Amino acid sequence: MARNEVNRDYAYNRRLFKRNLHASYQIAENVQFFGLINNLFNNHYATYGTFFDTGTDGQYAGSPVNFVGNPRTVTPAQPIAFYGGVKVTF
Repeated sequence: MARNEVNRDYAYNRRLFKRNLHASYQIAENVQFFGLINNLFNNHYATYGTFFDTGTDGQYAGSPVNFVGNPRTVTPAQPIAFYGGVKVTF
């Protein structure tokens, strides 16, 4: 199977969307409560991916690391996160 077909099949079988939720409530003219949830459904996905040459030692950081011959690397995105606070303006 060609690499492009593998990527297409992977994309169709995954939920490749992220939902955030934000709410705020104005208590007074200068006081506001707010809350935020990032990645509401806790989807696991990568923001960046690349390939590297497994035959070189450029990926060693001081001591040999066993990459098991897998040339793929990814940067995982933020998992579910909750924020809240109070905003006061003067």
